[in-house]
Amino acid sequence: MERWLIMRIEAIKYLLLISLLYCGNSYAKREGRRETINAFAEKVDNYIVSGTRSAEQLDSLIRKLSAINWNLYYDLYGCSGPVVELKTYCQKENLASGVIACANSLGVMCRYQGLSSEAISFHNQALTMAESARDTVAMVITLNNLGVCARRTDDLSNATNYHMQAMRLAESYSNQTYHVLKGRCIALNSLGNIHISLMQYPKAVELFKESILLERQLNSFEGQAINLANIGEAYNLSGQLDSAWHFYSQSLVFNEKAESLLGVALSNSDLGGVELKRGNYDNATDYYQKAIGLMRPIGDKFHLVVALEGAAEAWIAKGNYNEAQNLISESIQLAKEIHAKDLLREGYRMLSDLNQATGDFRLAYDNLTVSQLYSDSVLNEKNQRHLAELQARYEDDKKMQQIALLNKEQELSGQKLRAQRLLILGIGLFSLMVFVVILLIARQQKISSRNREIELGQRLLRSQMNPHFIFNSLGSIQNFMFRNDGKSAAYYLSNFSGLMRSVLEQSRKELITLADEAKTLENYLVLEKMRCNDMLQYSIVIAPETDPEEIMVPPMLVQPFVENAVKHAFPENHSDNRVQISFAPLGRRLEVCVVDNGIGIGCTKEKCNHNSMAIAIFDERLKLLGRKYWQQAEFEITDLSATGSNGTRVRFYLPLT
Repeated sequence: MERWLIMRIEAIKYLLLISLLYCGNSYAKREGRRETINAFAEKVDNYIVSGTRSAEQLDSLIRKLSAINWNLYYDLYGCSGPVVELKTYCQKENLASGVIACANSLGVMCRYQGLSSEAISFHNQALTMAESARDTVAMVITLNNLGVCARRTDDLSNATNYHMQAMRLAESYSNQTYHVLKGRCIALNSLGNIHISLMQYPKAVELFKESILLERQLNSFEGQAINLANIGEAYNLSGQLDSAWHFYSQSLVFNEKAESLLGVALSNSDLGGVELKRGNYDNATDYYQKAIGLMRPIGDKFHLVVALEGAAEAWIAKGNYNEAQNLISESIQLAKEIHAKDLLREGYRMLSDLNQATGDFRLAYDNLTVSQLYSDSVLNEKNQRHLAELQARYEDDKKMQQIALLNKEQELSGQKLRAQRLLILGIGLFSLMVFVVILLIARQQKISSRNREIELGQRLLRSQMNPHFIFNSLGSIQNFMFRNDGKSAAYYLSNFSGLMRSVLEQSRKELITLADEAKTLENYLVLEKMRCNDMLQYSIVIAPETDPEEIMVPPMLVQPFVENAVKHAFPENHSDNRVQISFAPLGRRLEVCVVDNGIGIGCTKEKCNHNSMAIAIFDERLKLLGRKYWQQAEFEITDLSATGSNGTRVRFYLPLT
């Protein structure tokens, strides 16, 4: 083969790569449609090469590179081969922009396959080279990619930092090209998703609408579709289902215009979720089935799991347990492959619900326990990330200073100016370090206090909902069934399920409403009353001037005293057993009283030598609350036998938040 032909083939290799990875997709978007990669490759080929050539060889190369189909962009094993090959070629020829483009593309492919660590590694390679080459556009693209990876792994702090860096660089860049504007769109969209994770829905919608305005300038159907879907998600999570349906439907229209298979699949999954909440289960399964059918060949395992779990929930509601079982099993397997702990938690929770529906209560308990283990794992990981948050912010700020310095060095020259910049940077870093040290001390105290609260809450959960209580409850259900008392068994099971779910959910929260706390207490007392053959009477009194939906209290703070009264206060075969719980505002505090008519705390301790770990935990939690809200913690236990009455009274005061 002639040397000129070899050289032209190599040139086409590189230039077609760059066109495919950066220009090809954006060209199609500007035209308002997705042209085929083959058609665009032909345009590039005709532009670069002229004269006689081996058409067979050039066409073979183009077909090979055309495997990078943007509609199947996320199929790691289907299109990574040509990119890896061309990345190697660019490294050999010292073509930095080509290496950056390939590394970013491979990172995106890995991300959509659930390979988070591999994706981050590729994007870090791209960022290092972009910084060395002082390529601002590539920095913007890569920082956004790293931000999306961080958000997918629930690292919201780093995700925010990456997207804010990308936003600042893009806004400060003098030449607002397509890719710079696109970088701003992606940053705005991702920041909106972060606000959704924080349940700040109005702010999220504001950011999505700002991103849509830029996407319209770029004539990007796909970009508009993504932001419309995210607006729908914000309304969906805030309970505004009609608005959610409207924006999801608009997103589907734009995804169809963009010919985005993944986008159409996601839109169908979103619409299925709205129908599920509305109770239209037939429509929900139809939408989910469409989504699943589109997602399987694409290879996006994360969103496939979401669709599978949604479809399973709809089938459970329709009573088709076999179909639901198959979908849940597949979703759990895929979630394990991509290490998605939140999805695994939800999968095992749904499997527990399915087991309850089919009457397998033992397996329901086992799967609910597994779900809680994944929930605890996610919670612990979040706590660890919060502990490192300040250090991460400091490192990101330092990197921002370095990036700003690189941009200035493109405009400024001369040894004198360089020395001045170094001096300014040194002073700024020193001042930043002093500020960070002060902030670390203050925040560390707050973090330590919060971690102690979490630890106490987890210890309380273990002390309250122990296996003995659960097995006793299951035994009571069994006894009802043996007596052919199906109504009582169903009623007991309903209250038991509600109690378990509320305790598990509330254990992860710092504060809950007084109404939720009262409901949890009532569920527990109903179970104990039924187990004791109605020999237990109880009352929960909330002062008339108190709005239980507005007042926030720490979860399970009253539970230990109620349990102690039920378990230890009453003698055997005593029929007149009463427990009263009351809540009443007193200034800026909430007075809580638990009173029983039992044998009294003195006799209780003497009888069972009971030293309650739960009460010790309560005492420490109450002191932490007092320090947090600058109020004196008051707590007293009174043996009413000293006043001529029977029983024990527990009284304490909570700050009104």
